[in-house]
Amino acid sequence: AVEQIAKQRLIPVKVSEDGGKASSKTVKSAKAISDESPRRRGRSKPKQRDLANYTRQLANLLKAGMPLTGALSSMVNIESGGVPPSVTESLLHDVQEGRNLSAAMAAHSDIFPEMYINMVKAGESGGSLVEVLKRLADHYERFAEVQQKVVSALVYPAFVMGLGFILIFVFMSYILPKFMTIFDGMKVALPLSTQILQSLSDFFSAWWWLVLVMIGLIGFIMRTYFSRPAGRERLHRWGLEAPLVKKIV
Repeated sequence: AVEQIAKQRLIPVKVSEDGGKASSKTVKSAKAISDESPRRRGRSKPKQRDLANYTRQLANLLKAGMPLTGALSSMVNIESGGVPPSVTESLLHDVQEGRNLSAAMAAHSDIFPEMYINMVKAGESGGSLVEVLKRLADHYERFAEVQQKVVSALVYPAFVMGLGFILIFVFMSYILPKFMTIFDGMKVALPLSTQILQSLSDFFSAWWWLVLVMIGLIGFIMRTYFSRPAGRERLHRWGLEAPLVKKIV
């Protein structure tokens, strides 16, 4: 307690005995802090840019000569985007208990990826934690830039494809059936291409809701598959092999 007060550069003006029991309102156990993690509260994982900023801030504080506990204590009060203060409080508590930073981060795998934790562990073992944190910050910054480029490159094609699908759907479901009524009164044999078009028009006009359900179902299945490790691995492998995406990466 005395060390923590000294590190925060505070001067106590009054000390009172509380019977040796810590107040439950001021002291949180590691489990209590961990229970406030984003996953348990329904929060999403931090963005790549937020994780990069958080890592660089921690590296800068350590490079300035602050001890790890002091740096984490300062990080609690620093706005770090997607990393909640409760997670930093949990890291600080675990480090004060004598655990390594990598072991403390392993309890928050929903915030810190496995590669991140392993790199921090290697930095602790080699005595180069600051350099490792800087490299991690650079890595996630580059990853965020690549991700932004990919999204920017796909926004316009996705918009054009979506708009084209809507126009085709409206044309096949509403406009084309009205034109086909003209051929109904004619006693002529329609070409094969026109007959196919008429059949498609009749199908869309009668089963348009089924088409929407099938599209939604396919989208749900793809999202579920690619959210799993095997699906993400296949998606990443495809991204590295795809001509356009390969050039960006």
